Amino acid sequence: VAIYGPDGNFVGVRRPGSNKPIVVGGTEIIVNELRGAAGLDLKVDPGVPYVYAGFAGLLVTVFVSYVSHSQIWLWQDGDELFVGGTSNRAKLALLKELEEVLALTNAAGVTAKETATTVMK
Repeated sequence: VAIYGPDGNFVGVRRPGSNKPIVVGGTEIIVNELRGAAGLDLKVDPGVPYVYAGFAGLLVTVFVSYVSHSQIWLWQDGDELFVGGTSNRAKLALLKELEEVLALTNAAGVTAKETATTVMK
């Protein structure tokens, strides 16, 4: 075993069980045996709940990102009716919704195909 003093300077070497004393910092030391030990032994980590909470939040946002949503707008300017919409994923479902809205409003001269072409760009 290499032994160093409190100032970091090398003091000497002793073998376990040699029963030869060595003086370190005014204290006489005899090395009888060595025991293996890990340099780091954590029993409790206070940050673990925060890591789990962050991972749970990440999972929630991943699943929420797969949920599709769409918006449809109607605007009337005099005799004209403007219909538009947007969707984050379900473009074909938006086309179907626009066709239903146009069927309900009886918008003369406006077809779902024309509106969907604008939305799909």
